[in-house]
Amino acid sequence: MPVLQGTALTKRILSTCTCRCVCKLLDSQYKWSLITQRRQHITAHVRELSKQSLHQGSRLGTVSFRNFNSSSQRTPFQRKIQIASYISCGIGACLLSAIGWRQYTRFTRRARGAEAIKDQQVTGRQVISYKYRGYIIPAFMVDNLDQLHRFQVRENDIWIVTFPKAGTTWLQEIVYLIANDLDFEKARSKILEERFPYLEFVNPGMKAISSMESPRFIKTHLPPSLLPREVHSKNPKLIYLARNPKDTVVSYYHFTKSLATINYFGDFKVFFDQFINDTIIYGPWWKHVKEGWNLRHKDNVLFLTYEDLHKDIRGCIRTVANFLEKSLSDQQVETLATHVTFTSMKVNPSVNYSWWAGWAVKEGYENQFLRKGIVGDWTNHLTPDMSRQMDDMVVEKLQGTQLVLEDQPASRQTP
Repeated sequence: MPVLQGTALTKRILSTCTCRCVCKLLDSQYKWSLITQRRQHITAHVRELSKQSLHQGSRLGTVSFRNFNSSSQRTPFQRKIQIASYISCGIGACLLSAIGWRQYTRFTRRARGAEAIKDQQVTGRQVISYKYRGYIIPAFMVDNLDQLHRFQVRENDIWIVTFPKAGTTWLQEIVYLIANDLDFEKARSKILEERFPYLEFVNPGMKAISSMESPRFIKTHLPPSLLPREVHSKNPKLIYLARNPKDTVVSYYHFTKSLATINYFGDFKVFFDQFINDTIIYGPWWKHVKEGWNLRHKDNVLFLTYEDLHKDIRGCIRTVANFLEKSLSDQQVETLATHVTFTSMKVNPSVNYSWWAGWAVKEGYENQFLRKGIVGDWTNHLTPDMSRQMDDMVVEKLQGTQLVLEDQPASRQTP
């Protein structure tokens, strides 16, 4: 059938065809003889119009669909235009797909209750955090929330839960060695991230952690209320480690500044305000620590502080060993205490995160993951007004908990 060129003629044929369809419908329902006659008249009229259109199309030199698809009659310029059109359509389709996927992910995140936090003052246009169930979570885990909540927990798992920069790496090495009967060779054979993976991080990922052999050692910076559901039903061993907020904010700031993946360009004052105003990643700090403190009476939970590790590392090693149902001799305790000193940890390639150099940390921040490892470094960074704000926050938010987090070195503390 040739392509119709006459607009008016086309409208007439479409109109008569519509009438024919209507008549056929009415005739099938009511059998009106008058409509039947009218239908026959319209059918004859359509046939006549079709003949006229065929004759007119031949005179106007219309192109058939067969000829239209043939490239033999086209000039090189027309072929180039056609190729460019195909490429443009392909690019457009890709862009539309990307935009559609982006809108879909935004919709699913909002449906889960995750709200993006945009802070161009410190990260530009990059979104690095989301608000979720009263906490600020990192962007890298926002699309895995369902997988996180459904993560299958085992009763013989050993979990370490901390707010960032609370001495997590220090405690990880202590726990791993105690649970493995002080097998230092085994500890040196793999980096800490492989032995004691980070639950919510993209590497190695929850799927890889799920396939690990028991007993599994898992670390997380999530607060207890955001842990997988089965943590609260299967009751694995869980150690919560807290640190005073003044040293925490200083260490956390230097760590954040070192990360190449975030490109944080705010100064310490800006970071401190975020910490105080509960907009820092994994914050609010006080709520996180309070949740851990409230679990301390459970049989499967051990609550420790960074300051206790500094004040009495040997006593803490024995406490952890008893919690993990391991027996250590005095000599073993001394050997482990020497192994986990800050000086030893900083030069230990299996725990000092030296493997991050060149991709995860900025140039000039290499070997800075373990920075100072002391209590009281906040005095070199916090102004008197900042110190007062932090004290007021602790008094207000932790009132009635009886939780005390010392922020001075043992040598400076008054009896």
